[in-house]
Amino acid sequence: MTKLKFRAWDVKNKKMIEPDFITKKGEAYWDDEKTYTPRTSTNVMQFTGRYDINKKEIYESNICNVRKEPKGIWSVCEVMWSNHIYCWIFRGYYNGKGKGDYYSFRFEDVCLEIEVIGNIYENPELLD
Repeated sequence: MTKLKFRAWDVKNKKMIEPDFITKKGEAYWDDEKTYTPRTSTNVMQFTGRYDINKKEIYESNICNVRKEPKGIWSVCEVMWSNHIYCWIFRGYYNGKGKGDYYSFRFEDVCLEIEVIGNIYENPELLD
């Protein structure tokens, strides 16, 4: 069984954190330096239950190199949850610019090799 794990992007300090708790509304709360002043973020990401080729946890909003077949071409994709097909997907962009027309595929359809190379908060340029 996959363990539910979450992380959040701390907008103020520009860093990834492990929240103390998350509300039903998807808000993450944590206490910096145990000052007992809770901080909040709505940029919450869930662990997918999968690991990359370097045994690194794959989270929602990660940017990954993905290869679908042996000696195939690597694609740079963002990890997302699909509310249409209710599963984790990779989304890549035809123009390589991180916007515009895109393609997507389910983890189960691909995943010969996956390597986490960043995330949309710390490394948005990887989708440019």
